[in-house]
Amino acid sequence: MPFGDHGGVLSTGGGLVIQGGLDGKLRVFNDQTGALLKEVDVGTAMIAAPMTYRIGEVQYIAIAAGSGGGGWYVWSRDNVAYTRGNANRVLAFRLDGGATPIPPELPPITPIPMPPDSIGTAVDIKTGAALFATNCGHCHANAPRAPLPDLRRSPLLRDAASFLSVVRGGALQERGMPRWDDLLTEEQVRHIHAWLISIARQGYEDERRGAAEAPGKGLVNGHP
Repeated sequence: MPFGDHGGVLSTGGGLVIQGGLDGKLRVFNDQTGALLKEVDVGTAMIAAPMTYRIGEVQYIAIAAGSGGGGWYVWSRDNVAYTRGNANRVLAFRLDGGATPIPPELPPITPIPMPPDSIGTAVDIKTGAALFATNCGHCHANAPRAPLPDLRRSPLLRDAASFLSVVRGGALQERGMPRWDDLLTEEQVRHIHAWLISIARQGYEDERRGAAEAPGKGLVNGHP
């Protein structure tokens, strides 16, 4: 089973061991032999431990499904979130339960759009790279399949004022992006903006070059 991180385990008095995986499969094992007794495809990664409860004479197995926790800056290909997203939800199972709803596959990854012209000096860009690594890189992996947006594809790159309003002004606080006006000056934000444009341009050029060097093979799902 492909595990980038191991899911929690539930053991029952009836001799079962139950564990979810990053591949979106909930598995039930015999606790004596380790034999796989049941596998349920839920289409969502599972890291939390399952739990069990009973209502009347019916016993249920429930699990909080979804990737998360520290270290998840990009979805690896063995994580079902790479293909079906990270649909955080609580799933409950019983012996005579119905089919588990599975999230649809994500659309293909589109190429990086043509970025705006470069801004700033080489020193500005280098400074922006260091500032991003210190303040932003812990969350933003700048990958197309990741928990947070790939900033190389952000329309904010084309509008310095809008970029500043998000980073320092908190324009997207309600969507989870905090304001950074207590840690970053306007000049520092401009340096970060310059660096993001530079990596967007590099990514764009790499994609175009890859497609040109190997027609039909340079991109996988629209991405190198």
